[in-house]
Amino acid sequence: MDGKSDRYGSPWLTQSEAAAYARLGKERIAQLIATGRLRAYWSPGSDPRSPNRAKLVNKADIDELLRADAVEVREVSRALFGAA
Repeated sequence: MDGKSDRYGSPWLTQSEAAAYARLGKERIAQLIATGRLRAYWSPGSDPRSPNRAKLVNKADIDELLRADAVEVREVSRALFGAA
């Protein structure tokens, strides 16, 4: 897998797949979507009136979010232990 598309060649993930990809809980993915920190898109063909309408997340958006929130391990070590 190249990190940009799943085994079917698509970069689109369900919320469960997005959680596994990001190594986060499904509830955390739902929270990130609800607060607007992670973009989600309605699945084509899903019933717009359904409360269970499928949402899809793009892997590139997950990667962007993780990079933005990432703290390099060296920075934490330096801050905690004064080590280089």
